[in-house]
Amino acid sequence: AEPAAPAVPAVAAAAPVAAPISPSSGANGHHAPAGDKAAASGDSSRMAALEKELAGAHAELSAARAALDTERQRAFGLEVQVAELREKLSTFESEAAEHQLPDPAGSLDEREEKGNVGGIWGYISGQN
Repeated sequence: AEPAAPAVPAVAAAAPVAAPISPSSGANGHHAPAGDKAAASGDSSRMAALEKELAGAHAELSAARAALDTERQRAFGLEVQVAELREKLSTFESEAAEHQLPDPAGSLDEREEKGNVGGIWGYISGQN
């Protein structure tokens, strides 16, 4: 029985990352007035959320690459094993062909054609 293949984690599609917004710029890219701290705070929390999502996507990508590498190594090992088994089979087949002894009396069909069946029936029928 073959061991079960490790599950490859699904890679979620990462949300497109917008251009970084500096704390001193507003949502439309223009500089915010000096007293607009709430907009800067919202932008930094959004930036932190995007960075967290990006880090998660990188972690998933790393896990998927590790699983892929493991599967590639396993596939290579199986290919090597198949090649070795084919070589063994070829060796066994050639050895079996070498060890088959030719029938000195010929095959049963040849003996029947000659009328020499042999064995007890040949004796009974008087052919021996």
